[in-house]
Amino acid sequence: MTSKMQEFDDYSHDLANRVEALLKIYEVVPKNMPSGSILQLQLEDGNQLEVSKKQLKAKRNELIDEIHRTLPKKFRKARKRKRQAEPGSFSGAYTPVVVSTVLREFVKNVDLGRIDPRDPKSPRLVDHLTCIQQGYGLRNSFQLIWFISIYHNKMQNVNDKTTLKPDREMSKIFSSHEHPSRYINGIDSEGKFYTEKNTEGLSTFEVLEYRNRVLEKKEKAFDPECLKIYCFPIILSLNIYKPGDLTEDVKDILKSDSLRKQLLSEYEMLKKTKDNWKEYMNDMKETESK
Repeated sequence: MTSKMQEFDDYSHDLANRVEALLKIYEVVPKNMPSGSILQLQLEDGNQLEVSKKQLKAKRNELIDEIHRTLPKKFRKARKRKRQAEPGSFSGAYTPVVVSTVLREFVKNVDLGRIDPRDPKSPRLVDHLTCIQQGYGLRNSFQLIWFISIYHNKMQNVNDKTTLKPDREMSKIFSSHEHPSRYINGIDSEGKFYTEKNTEGLSTFEVLEYRNRVLEKKEKAFDPECLKIYCFPIILSLNIYKPGDLTEDVKDILKSDSLRKQLLSEYEMLKKTKDNWKEYMNDMKETESK
């Protein structure tokens, strides 16, 4: 896959070639070229090109506009490329985090099945998630739990893989006022989302409904019975404690080598389980197709 910087290099070279070609045309254009007249140019391949003064001016303005507008945007985009973090780096998607009670309840109560769905004697996954049950985990660990719960409980819509129907436990947990969302969403003057403390005790689903209806102004109403499968990053962002809301003791715990070693072990177990599920589902598809 072409990197963002390589894409920028290719684009900038193409732009430079177009500017150079236009400058070469201007070199042979008479200084007092009458308006409406046509200039005939002999190309290197032997063909002729007819260019009017109006066309030259339009192309010049187009390139100037592209240099001023498009080039800086593409450069900024290229600079934003980041090397993908590794789990052991404890950064990015693998940052150690603390989650609110609603996600702890999710881990404890939603059936996550066994580590290997193909082996009925395989250990239960939740029994290997000691730290995560207490609310500590790598950020991406909770994303893996989300997908494993969907696979095991067969929530994914067979006709539309982008949607899911939550089971009773998932609906109960994310609709709970006993365990409300930690944060709610707002939107600033630039149209960017931000989070603030949920002082009204709204459930996670109520926050998603408000975001859908008021902030994003979507025509289709939020349906708690039919969720987009990729809505979990929003749910996660609403229920991960911000560093400023953690005590110094908890911050120290997140930095400890012993905890991080355990969090990495639990992540690897989750990754293994998800891979097992992928293999299992692929085997099922092959069996059904025969």
